[in-house]
Amino acid sequence: MKLSQLILLIACAGASTAYAASLPPVLDSSVAYRTALIQPATVTDSVTNQVITRLDQLQASVAGMQAKVDQNTIAINGLGQVQNVVNSNVATVNAKVESVKAKQAIKPTIATPVAIKAPAALGSEQQRYQSAYAKLRSGNVDVAMVDFKNIIRDFSTGSLADNAQYWLGEAYLLKGKKTEAMQAFDQVVLTYPKSNKVPDALLKLGFVQLSLNNKAKAKEYLDYVILNYPKSNAAKLAIIKATQAAL
Repeated sequence: MKLSQLILLIACAGASTAYAASLPPVLDSSVAYRTALIQPATVTDSVTNQVITRLDQLQASVAGMQAKVDQNTIAINGLGQVQNVVNSNVATVNAKVESVKAKQAIKPTIATPVAIKAPAALGSEQQRYQSAYAKLRSGNVDVAMVDFKNIIRDFSTGSLADNAQYWLGEAYLLKGKKTEAMQAFDQVVLTYPKSNKVPDALLKLGFVQLSLNNKAKAKEYLDYVILNYPKSNAAKLAIIKATQAAL
């Protein structure tokens, strides 16, 4: 080879190298090469998407928790308001109670009247009879009538029941209650037929009938006393009364 040709060859080789260095690299269009290039990007995008999705979930969860916190805060605030109202009401009630207590402390206490029961009748039949008779003689007729009725009730078989029955009739006469008086005198005759008060009771029945202008009925009573109890004081009074009335 000639020297001129060798120099030209070396120059061409250097120029080719310089030209090749200035050109972009040749891309491999094969499937394997493209898969190798695409795969890392795909994995990276998937991980990124998963991270983003997880972040979205976390954000939603946080939002939900924040909503619950807000609800609880509202509820707590509501309870606080209710508690404030309750406290205010309690304070008001307490104030009213204290006010009432203060008024009661100032207001004089008025004793509740106690019903006084009438004391039970005490004493023997004789004592009670004498007390009732004394009341009748002193003009306390109403009380005497009550006492005589109680004696008749409490000592119906006693030795003074007939006398109490008779004086009850006399008390009715003093009150102007002639019908009740005749009923009382009738009871003396019917209930105590052997009593020494029977002639007196019959005499008073005659007097009452006479005061009512029932002369025929009055004559029956007076005549009965005169015929059946001739030696009694009642008989003597019956004769006098019959003569005065010209029966």
